[in-house]
This record gives sequence, C-alpha cells and structure tokens, in this order.
Amino acid sequence: MLFAPEEPDGETVAARVLKVFDGDCFRVAISKTHDGRELEPVVRLGFIDAPELEQPGGPEAKDFLADLIGEKWIELAILLKSNTGSVFDAYRRIVAVPYIRSDNFGSARNVELEMVLNGWAWVLDRYCPDDCYFAALEDAQRHRRGIWALDHNIHPCEFKKQR
Repeated sequence: MLFAPEEPDGETVAARVLKVFDGDCFRVAISKTHDGRELEPVVRLGFIDAPELEQPGGPEAKDFLADLIGEKWIELAILLKSNTGSVFDAYRRIVAVPYIRSDNFGSARNVELEMVLNGWAWVLDRYCPDDCYFAALEDAQRHRRGIWALDHNIHPCEFKKQR
C-alpha cells in the first residue's frame, strides 16, 4: 500500500524548526509578520499522539522527529482546534500538520504520516484524520515498527492518567 502524502490542502506558513521537545511538539521561528516581528510559537501535531518521554519509545519518537525536521524549514498547515475554536490548543500551542520538501520543487511529505508509518505515534481518531493515517498505523503495527515492536503499549493519555 502506498502512503505517499498529498500536498497540503490549503495555504501553509513557512517556519524554521528551533527545538524539538518530544515526538509531537516543537518550537518554530516564523518569519517576519506584517508588523516586522519574528514569532517563535510552540507547535503541537494535529492528528497524532507520540509516547511521552517517560514512556517506552518516547525518547526514540523525539529523536525520530528531530532527525526528520530539526533545524529545517517546514511548511505548517495550521488547523482550527475544535474544542477551543482557535488555532491554539488549551496550552497555547499552535495545532498544525507539518510538511517537509526535499527541495523547492519536490513533493511535500506529511511529517505526521512519517511518524505513524515508522511506528512512533498513535492516530487521534477523534479528530477524523484522513484514512491514510489509519492505513499507515495498520502497516506500522503489522510490521512491528517503532513502539509496535513492544508488547505493552499504553496510549499517552492513559499513561498520563496513571501518573
């Protein structure tokens, strides 16, 4: 099955990744705004959830994301968060799907799909992502990639409840 991500549906915002915090959250620099300022917001991935750093696979998920996007230019397809009615989540992070390009003319790669396909994230089905997310998750689980090579995975939200 082919998991090649499509181009972003709408407009994107160019940003440079400054720091990766974990497998689903990072800080970016967004070029000058209309009033000449540079913004440095934290971005939360929109449709996936990676293991917490304290969980098995958490440090590896962070490393995978850092290798993929760390200190690179990316394109952010910013989402509207349904429970806040804003582009920000409850923690004031921008919710977005990041894309990377191998060059200026290459096709875009969906970073979230890369995380799922390589076994470093769960799909947040409550936000109704595209079916390709579920196909990528099934493929990662079937081939026991990343966290799916472990016998006892606990979803990050369950892990947080147990702490």
